[in-house]
Amino acid sequence: MKFLNITLSVLALSLISFAPAKKSPKVMSGDSSFLKKSSTVYVEFDISEASIDGLDSEADFIEYKRKKEKSRSEADKWEKAWNKDKEDFGEYYGEVLRKATKKYPASFNIDDPESDYKMVVQPIHIETGTPIKYSSIETKLIFTEIASGEEVAVIYIPASRGLQMGPMSPTTGYRVKAAAAGSAKMIAKFYKKLLK
Repeated sequence: MKFLNITLSVLALSLISFAPAKKSPKVMSGDSSFLKKSSTVYVEFDISEASIDGLDSEADFIEYKRKKEKSRSEADKWEKAWNKDKEDFGEYYGEVLRKATKKYPASFNIDDPESDYKMVVQPIHIETGTPIKYSSIETKLIFTEIASGEEVAVIYIPASRGLQMGPMSPTTGYRVKAAAAGSAKMIAKFYKKLLK
């Protein structure tokens, strides 16, 4: 019994010691202090540079998913749904961010391209989720001053977890949107710390 307790203690310590550290958002370049002032920020979602699941690009992902469908009409239907989901990612991301930061100086929106700044949410990698793996999204945010066109900051947002595939999260879009919501909330927490 004593041997079992010692073995379990050593195992628990090793798991704790080798557990990956939780990553935090960080400024990669520029200066994020402009967010401390009252301003408007237009949110745009750009998936064009993202790798998806184990594939290098969205084009590869679409091709892979189309080949898995039983017929051309089902493949077309899937791709149409994916394109609609993609539009929803940006709207949903912007809306979650707007609500989570409504008490902060900068006001985020998805419908005013004439804002003071533009924030391009650029996913680096997207996991769409499986029955044994959660969806996730890792992003970088590129902030540009709209009047001058000058890039003012790039902020890295580590992967945020969404949902697994299952009866409560049946579609790819639904699972990715859940991960996007987590990412937007991570930005809001980063913003709150910035204001302190």
